[in-house]
Amino acid sequence: MEKVHRRGAKSVNEWQYQQLREHRPDSPLRLDLAIEKACHPSYRQRHDAYSEFWADLQKPNATLMQSYKRRPLLEQNPSRVWQVISFILLIVIVVQWYFLTQS
Repeated sequence: MEKVHRRGAKSVNEWQYQQLREHRPDSPLRLDLAIEKACHPSYRQRHDAYSEFWADLQKPNATLMQSYKRRPLLEQNPSRVWQVISFILLIVIVVQWYFLTQS
């Protein structure tokens, strides 16, 4: 029997939500946050009732919006964080090179 190749996550803990705004930048943030909460791997983090999900789709949920704004910087803009880290490392290398060539 041939080995079966799995394309997706092996368990629920490996699920990663792909933001709707990555594919459709014109979609509202509240829609993306409501769908993200509805698709959360842990059922305890999801909406308790369909009416809560529907309410989040209709108008912005203040709690979801606040939690979105308080995300770590690495989650907010990962490419910018790595650009800054790379720039700092470049400066460190240039300074070390300068001091090594002065000896």
